[in-house]
Amino acid sequence: MTADTSDPTDGFIERSAQAAHKTIDEVAEKTTKTIDRLQASASGLGEQITDKARAFNNLEHQVVEKVRGQVREHPLTCLLVAVTAGLLIARLTRPSASPR
Repeated sequence: MTADTSDPTDGFIERSAQAAHKTIDEVAEKTTKTIDRLQASASGLGEQITDKARAFNNLEHQVVEKVRGQVREHPLTCLLVAVTAGLLIARLTRPSASPR
């Protein structure tokens, strides 16, 4: 008669290890897919930011050119507007006199 020397926990350990490997593989696959999606989103977002920055720079250039044109066409009016704005800002930002 042959004695059964196999340990009953060997099968349990083997099944547990296989289940753990399977779970790790599934998590790794899902993580990889998520990272790929995030990279694609970040890339698209980067392109959108670049496009918006270019549009803003173009708008800024257009505004500067318009202002230059107005100053060339109406220098005295622009000077009076600038002086008036300066006086208003100075008046609004100076400390008020305290009553005695």
